[in-house]
Amino acid sequence: MARAKVEGFGGIIDGIYAAALDRAMWPQVVDDLRTAYRCRAAGFYVADLAHGAVDILGMRGIDDEQVRVYVDRHLCDNPWIHTPELQGEGVLRTEHSLDQYHRDPGYYRRSGLFNEWMKPQDFIHTLGVNVICEQSTQVKLFVYRAEREGMYGERDAAELRHLVTHLRNAVKVARRLELQGARLDAAQHVLDRMPVGVMFLDQAGRLVQANRSGARLFEAGGALRLEDGMIRAGHPLEDRRLARAIHAALDGWMHVTGAAAAVEIPRPGGRPLSLISIPLARRSEGRWFSSRLSAALIVSDPDAAPLLSEDWLRQRYGLTPREAALAQSLAAGLTLRRAAEANEVSYETARWYLKQVFQKTGVARQSELIRLLISERIL
Repeated sequence: MARAKVEGFGGIIDGIYAAALDRAMWPQVVDDLRTAYRCRAAGFYVADLAHGAVDILGMRGIDDEQVRVYVDRHLCDNPWIHTPELQGEGVLRTEHSLDQYHRDPGYYRRSGLFNEWMKPQDFIHTLGVNVICEQSTQVKLFVYRAEREGMYGERDAAELRHLVTHLRNAVKVARRLELQGARLDAAQHVLDRMPVGVMFLDQAGRLVQANRSGARLFEAGGALRLEDGMIRAGHPLEDRRLARAIHAALDGWMHVTGAAAAVEIPRPGGRPLSLISIPLARRSEGRWFSSRLSAALIVSDPDAAPLLSEDWLRQRYGLTPREAALAQSLAAGLTLRRAAEANEVSYETARWYLKQVFQKTGVARQSELIRLLISERIL
């Protein structure tokens, strides 16, 4: 291998890590590998052997029909699959590996895979590896040369071994990001179906994210608005109360007190919105974050349908009708005093009911109760 080719792998490595962050970059990585190895075809894909399926990250030099034929006829039934010792993670394979393993010169070229699929496409000289093997899932890389392009040498194999380390790291990063992304998408889907507004703030009190109901509150105007990323109330007095509630939650996050604060936001043409600010659980300090989620605001419309049914609360936690009605009001965002009024009981009676609800649900604070009820039942 020429010196220029060895140095050129630095760009491929950069591409590999770029592809870990952006799946759309994998075809370019495969293009670069095909050029670097001067080969007819190259591919990088995930094989699901349990279901006979592949997820192609990048494929060059093989048309779609031939890929389909390979998946249908050879993916789960070929001489390589039946030789587990050559399927290990990081084990390089060439067209001679099967011959050497079986101590039978010509073994590979007598196989159905070679004669039915490889040879008709002039894929004679091969270099391949399983980058990752986990049960029935394998992440595979291959580069195929035609007869006239010549065999792969030891330098080619050494470079591929070096690339495998980076590919393995990149795939692990990509999978972790995809998993986190899927979890976030699922959480956002749930949040967007909630009839209450949920808003997340950073440690400076700026809005980071709002669910669909929360965004609608800003669009409606009047009661709440966004100003330079800060959530503001329409009236100066309520704006100061809102600021205090937000600061209470942020202070709770800083000192891990679990404090929560409630405030009502008047609005034209309807009963006041009920807002509760809750500090989020504080995790260990990270090195890579300029901001972190520190507080959540839950904003409910008392004129809207209840978030939780009394029947479900009674069945789930063994609450009495009075206790369930109070928990329902609190989950809708009412303060304890307003919940007492809505349920036509005194404030002291409501406090007694709340203690019973705490005991039956296993929480100790009103903020914990709201988190529990919203997280367990939102439909």
